[in-house]
Amino acid sequence: MGLDTVELVMEVEEAFCIRIPDDMAASAETAGDLFERVVLLLSADPRWANLRHCLSCEYPLRGLDVGRCPECGREFTMPGDIDREKVWRQLVLIVGEQAGVDPSRIKATSRFVRDLHMD
Repeated sequence: MGLDTVELVMEVEEAFCIRIPDDMAASAETAGDLFERVVLLLSADPRWANLRHCLSCEYPLRGLDVGRCPECGREFTMPGDIDREKVWRQLVLIVGEQAGVDPSRIKATSRFVRDLHMD
């Protein structure tokens, strides 16, 4: 993975509050590949069941039943509440920003290196 894709993965991790293993990130060649990995990690991530503090501002979240920190407003996904369409839209915005391309050009089949010219 080149610097562009490493930075993309870091932005995606921060935006979705997940950690993408290096081998999983390296094998994602298209926006669709990355999307499926993000959805998989969000749905399998047991941290949300025990999330105690906001990952941005450390506000205590015990007993919270909404997907937004009341202190800083950061959104996060609650267990069993994954909106694939919303994840895709957010991912496309991140990819577009990182690749310097119009998000409307990004499709699930868009290859990071060949189509989006990311190293």
